[in-house]
Amino acid sequence: MTGEELFDKIELTQGLDVVATSGEAAIVRHAESKAYYAVDHEALAFEWPELLAVLTGKRPAVCLDLMTRVVGYYSAVSNWNKSKLGELAARRKGNYGIA
Repeated sequence: MTGEELFDKIELTQGLDVVATSGEAAIVRHAESKAYYAVDHEALAFEWPELLAVLTGKRPAVCLDLMTRVVGYYSAVSNWNKSKLGELAARRKGNYGIA
């Protein structure tokens, strides 16, 4: 699959948006889960159904990096500790209280 074909498929899929691009990757947002993924040239080796399953949260992100937007920039969560991942999960739910 080419990068252009991938962008076309993302554009045609309801709930997926390309929110940022750079020379190396595109940041794709899944509206329902509010998850961000970095899609780079290595992801083009995968078939669209596999990528779609990852982008929509139906399978783990083994071929894409899960990203989040923190204070105006995107950050990969693959190197975050357990506490930071817990904060991210609470933020997605809108649960901002102190436990």
